[in-house]
Amino acid sequence: MLLLTMVAALAAPAVARPCSGSEPRSADAVRAAEDHWVHLLETHDAAGLACLLAPDFTDSNWAGQRIPRARILAALPHRPDNSLTLSDIEVMLHGDIAIVRGLNRQTDAAGKSAGTVRFTDIFLYHDGRWQAVSAQETPVRTGQ
Repeated sequence: MLLLTMVAALAAPAVARPCSGSEPRSADAVRAAEDHWVHLLETHDAAGLACLLAPDFTDSNWAGQRIPRARILAALPHRPDNSLTLSDIEVMLHGDIAIVRGLNRQTDAAGKSAGTVRFTDIFLYHDGRWQAVSAQETPVRTGQ
């Protein structure tokens, strides 16, 4: 019983951990949030991703589908072990809103390219942190 209590006590902070609210309102902080998003996806960190994505977040994915936050979080455990590499990043601040544009190259576990998308992500500065409110991806065709 003591072991069970100790395990529950150790697990509780990970479950109840509040989202951080001490990020600066800067382009560097938005870029860090973008990089953190990639890390959360690659490590299948649903709690962290739930903090980063605003409750009304929606993704317009590369296939033209609108994916709400709840579906993204539910699918995260089944995400393939692919790595993501961001490049050509541009961050623009407009008060409490940030727009991030760039390229995202996906590589499968064997190191083979799984595709590249040009993306636009929109963040809102709320409660002392940047939260993603919208994302859109457009496939980049090779050879064009």
